[in-house]
Amino acid sequence: MKPLVIDTSVWVDWFRGRKDREGLTKITSGRVLYLPSVVVMELYSGTHETSSIRIMDSFIDSFLRNRRIIVPNEKDYITAGKILAELKWPASKLSNDTLIVVCARKIGAELLSLNRRDFVPLCSLLSVTLRTSINEDG
Repeated sequence: MKPLVIDTSVWVDWFRGRKDREGLTKITSGRVLYLPSVVVMELYSGTHETSSIRIMDSFIDSFLRNRRIIVPNEKDYITAGKILAELKWPASKLSNDTLIVVCARKIGAELLSLNRRDFVPLCSLLSVTLRTSINEDG
């Protein structure tokens, strides 16, 4: 079974209790989870209280201890830039999404995101399997 990269959109809904936790548990069961460093940054950007920061520290620490944080290298940034140019997208927040897909491809992972609009074209160009619902089978 492929490793799984979970996008910020899923984690934010999970932390806020808005998504089906049972469905997410089913999808992640038996899978090795990875977290792109871009997702780490995006998650921390939403922590505005000491209690939220502590929760995020604990969550991120489990990925750090298991060496499951993917950090883009120079080649990954070059690939991301070329993909943005091909899609004629500006290098703004879409840069983060592009780097997330590049990181997933780098380790041969499937990507779970609730953001179809941005991730469908990216995953298509980079041949990354995309799951856009936590309720999908398989």
